[in-house]
Amino acid sequence: MMKKFFALCLLVMATMSVSAKDIKEFIVTTTPQMSCQNCENKIKKNLRFEKGVTDIRTDLASQLVVITYDADKTNEAALTKAFEKLDYKVTPAVTKGVAVGVSDSKACSGAKACSKAAKTCDATSGATAQQCSGDDCKSGCADCKAHAATKKADAACKKADAACKRADAHCKAADAQCKKADEACKRADAQCKAADKKIKKAETKIKKAEAESQKAKK
Repeated sequence: MMKKFFALCLLVMATMSVSAKDIKEFIVTTTPQMSCQNCENKIKKNLRFEKGVTDIRTDLASQLVVITYDADKTNEAALTKAFEKLDYKVTPAVTKGVAVGVSDSKACSGAKACSKAAKTCDATSGATAQQCSGDDCKSGCADCKAHAATKKADAACKKADAACKRADAHCKAADAQCKKADEACKRADAQCKAADKKIKKAETKIKKAEAESQKAKK
């Protein structure tokens, strides 16, 4: 009976100990970004052994790293240093308009800036309000501007190419007309030469006729 009572006391104490833990989440994006599964594995493999870390999740699509930790054993500064050991810089991510580790006013301004930038891009652009904060936001906005500039340049090239094709078509048409005119000129020149020969023959005949006429008078 005493053993059961003692075991029950230990269970209650353990439950109270677990419930007393200050569990928090540290949600960040990394610089450089995670480009493949190996990057995810590298982060998970090394940070899971950091003191106080209870869980770590990564997502390539959103470029988010979510670390669940015991605030009594570690903090965001220590976790940031752990990332730096892996040659990663981290930026608190904006989630649902509120940034972890960033004031609400800064989070809102960052989200609005990225939302505005994202509207100028295609669905393929990398800047979204949920992913942007600080340097990441500036980088995302720069990507959007570069993407928009590329699209404009591509459209200008297509217009120039179309204009060149039209000009080439006009040149071909003009060249065909010139060839036709040149052929007509050659035919006319041949006719002129033939007429000139006929005239010379006629003049020769006339001279002979005049000479014969003079002989007859004598």
